[in-house]
Amino acid sequence: MTSRKTKGVNFERELVIKFRERNIAAIRVAGSGSTKYASPDIIAGKNGKIIAIECKSTMENTYYFPKPTMKELLEFTSQAGITPIFALRVPRDGWFFFTEYELEELNQTEKAYIIKKDTLLESRNFENFISTHF
Repeated sequence: MTSRKTKGVNFERELVIKFRERNIAAIRVAGSGSTKYASPDIIAGKNGKIIAIECKSTMENTYYFPKPTMKELLEFTSQAGITPIFALRVPRDGWFFFTEYELEELNQTEKAYIIKKDTLLESRNFENFISTHF
């Protein structure tokens, strides 16, 4: 049986490959989430545009994106002067991307942003994301 951590790493690698297939430099940050220092899961860039991505995946119809995770990514990207992006992988539907401002527009609890599967717009899918951000 594959652990959640192994699945997460594999999903991150999948996303790195998708970026590279479109000539966007990308690397997975080893150890992200396992140190006391804030770090993203993936860093990607092209032509001087650099983004840091926090990746999550879900098989549920509703995903709760933890606010502390967002805070850590924003801390890292603020120090680095790069753009924070939040990515959610949904099996059979692909990857969906959110800026910090798009997350703020979602319903939320005290501890998390609520992403419902039926609100995942095509405009947030991988192809549309790279066409608008690179």
